[in-house]
Amino acid sequence: MNMKGTMNMPKNKIGEITISIMIFIIVIFFIIYIKQINQKYNNHIQKLNTEITKITKENNIYKNNISIIKNNKNKIKNNLLNALYYFNKNVDPMIANQIIDALIIDCKKVNLPPLLSLCIIKQESNFNPLSNNNLNAIGLMQIIPKYHQDKIKKHGWKPHELFFIKNNILLGTEILKEYFINSKNNMVKALQKYVGASVKSNAKKYIENIINDYVSLNVILFMNNRIKKREL
Repeated sequence: MNMKGTMNMPKNKIGEITISIMIFIIVIFFIIYIKQINQKYNNHIQKLNTEITKITKENNIYKNNISIIKNNKNKIKNNLLNALYYFNKNVDPMIANQIIDALIIDCKKVNLPPLLSLCIIKQESNFNPLSNNNLNAIGLMQIIPKYHQDKIKKHGWKPHELFFIKNNILLGTEILKEYFINSKNNMVKALQKYVGASVKSNAKKYIENIINDYVSLNVILFMNNRIKKREL
């Protein structure tokens, strides 16, 4: 088509062509825009899927860690229960479980091995929560209230509440940890203070029994665990 033909074209025809061209351009831009939107959407979905995969992996790791922690807790509790019944087969199961639960929680607070505290309880009261001697030593860990008034007051307890398993073990482990620190991390000296070596004529034998029980139980538990692993 030459210029002369174009100039002779009716105006309405030129308008239609112009509109068609504009529509075509708009459609092209719209298609490009849709493609960009789709690309952004796909990128977002891909990123989201990556995040979901990452979170799923982290969740699985968390679940595995929780499972390991639970298994370890169960293993510790079972070991302590076995040790308790190794010492005294006549302890009521409900009382035994309360003792072990308190030992696990309270020994963790003061960073002491629960098995050692178990050996002290065996020596002090033979797992009788109501034990009370002529010196007014109370409960499982045989605490004498008059020497620990500040600690009892801090916890807001009345003297008779030291017979409660949880309270007695908590205070007993706190006292032992304090003696351990004051003895410059010497557990033998800490035990001497705990059992009242200055007033007990048999204190040396008393402490030897605690330490021997602790060492023996560790060996027994170690051997039992190795046997179980072989069986598995």
